[in-house]
Amino acid sequence: MENTIRCMRVTLIFFILFLESFSVSAQSDATTTYFKDPVFKINVFVEQRSLDKPHSMLLVHGLGNNASKDWTDIVEEFAKYYHTIAVDLPGFGMSQGKLEEYVTPDTYANFLYRVADIYAKSKVTYIGHSMGGAIGLRYLRKYPGQVDKAVLIDVAGILQKTVYTKQLALENILHKKTKESYIETLGKSTLKSIAGDLLGDLLEVADNSSLIKKIRMQDPEFRKIVFEDDIGTQAALGLIYTDFSRDLKEIKKPILLIWGSEDRVSPLRTGHLLNYHLQHSKLITISAEGHTPHIGSAKIVSEKIFRWLDEPTFETVIFPKTSDRAYTCRKKKLDLVISGSFSEMKFKHCKNVKLHNLTANSIILENSEVEFLNVKIISSGIGLTTTGTELKATNLVIEAPVGIKTSGSELDIAGATINYSKESHTADGSLIYWSTSYLRKKGFSQQFLHEKQ
Repeated sequence: MENTIRCMRVTLIFFILFLESFSVSAQSDATTTYFKDPVFKINVFVEQRSLDKPHSMLLVHGLGNNASKDWTDIVEEFAKYYHTIAVDLPGFGMSQGKLEEYVTPDTYANFLYRVADIYAKSKVTYIGHSMGGAIGLRYLRKYPGQVDKAVLIDVAGILQKTVYTKQLALENILHKKTKESYIETLGKSTLKSIAGDLLGDLLEVADNSSLIKKIRMQDPEFRKIVFEDDIGTQAALGLIYTDFSRDLKEIKKPILLIWGSEDRVSPLRTGHLLNYHLQHSKLITISAEGHTPHIGSAKIVSEKIFRWLDEPTFETVIFPKTSDRAYTCRKKKLDLVISGSFSEMKFKHCKNVKLHNLTANSIILENSEVEFLNVKIISSGIGLTTTGTELKATNLVIEAPVGIKTSGSELDIAGATINYSKESHTADGSLIYWSTSYLRKKGFSQQFLHEKQ
């Protein structure tokens, strides 16, 4: 058990480092106070500005001990029009002490309710970054009466834990554009070994291992005991073990999603997933920015936020109608995005296949590497068939007697909606990672799916 915990610590250190925000400039004058939280039982740091303004804005940070200081580059813009409330979450920044409560998105959402109840002058405009964005989803679902509108920036987590952490390792740690200098110091070869052998394989073991299940790493009480003095690890684990599927379906508040186009910590894929499934949302990307666009492009981000808050607009994905046009690819590397409407689509030994904003009657994938974004399949038989294929699908919609039939494939499916009458999916020797997905059999209630199968 000691070795298992040590491995989990190494795994989480990369997760935490990438979610920690960059350093910020010095703060200007503000009103700072502490209040004794009755649940966490520590003194919590709160910074307020523009106390004369009638409308309150609640700012919630991500992982890292900069905590509320991460808002320094943009908070004065907000304070021109709003009474701002920036809080250091329990265990972060200046809100230190022995915590008497578990650290999860749920307990932090409850905490924010208490903060707003004490300090807010009105229904709050919620602004959350990274982990603070994920906490915001839970807060919005549990306490909609406290919120007017919300802005969520580069929301962390959401994807199934193995998918998210492997992506974090392989795309962020090894990517040449990353800004963290310590990565170069450690060396690419060493990190590749850690990322592939530890972060990838260890988490796959964690999905299957009876030992991991026995010690219940997903149990907040267990995490609190094991990582008592490491709040960052507790918070990171609490985030990646949380399923937000129900939150997305129940939130009705207006939400603006802001994403750095080059975010290697929380991929833009997550923004597309949220934007599709939230009922009233709009996604804006900030070009050439990474995980902290509110720091790197504070003026641009604040202007976009104010424009949307004044006149909220929303987006809806509209799929094209199906047609009788067929498409076949054999032994090709495609360097283009395929969109539009089709009947049957077949791909055999094809790579770099990208199907975006597309509708088809059926799709067959054989020994191919494929990416879906906003793909809808309407079939009278089997919607999607894969053999020996690697598929990454975001916002896949299938309406068919049998949704998916897969053999010898690895499917990474996020934000899927499968409406079926016989079987949602059959898997013969395949690995499927489901993230925040929804299954509904005709005549039955909807099921949530957020796991490895």
